[in-house]
Amino acid sequence: MPNPFDYMQFISTDQGRAKEFYSSLFDWRTEDTPIGNDMVQTVIRQPDGPWGGIMPSTNPNAPSMWHVYVQVVNMDETLLKTVQLGGQIIVPKTPVAGSGYIAFIQDPTGAMLGVTQRDEIAIHTANQLLGASDAAARPPPGSD
Repeated sequence: MPNPFDYMQFISTDQGRAKEFYSSLFDWRTEDTPIGNDMVQTVIRQPDGPWGGIMPSTNPNAPSMWHVYVQVVNMDETLLKTVQLGGQIIVPKTPVAGSGYIAFIQDPTGAMLGVTQRDEIAIHTANQLLGASDAAARPPPGSD
């Protein structure tokens, strides 16, 4: 399937409680990973399908919510096409160490969606921009 769902990110007002709930409910295997700024992401690993994560909310006024990401081959082309089709770029192309690039778009109906570019070149370039090692790269979904 071109442009598969790639990652599910839960932004939680109570990360510990969310981790306990979803791990127990779905028998998910999780791993806490420091991501800087004294923050920890709980990575959700699945043998099949997209990975996920649980992050603490950085906005005290925002409710807990899930973000869904779709993987794209070329982030720049996807963002250009988003605007051409009447959508908006909410968060521009952003490097993420070990993962490549992410961005958030909004469709003409108001729905937001995350997009990722995770090819080897994107991961290497993002790592260089952020001063991270390529050894920290996240394996593609389903390779665990």
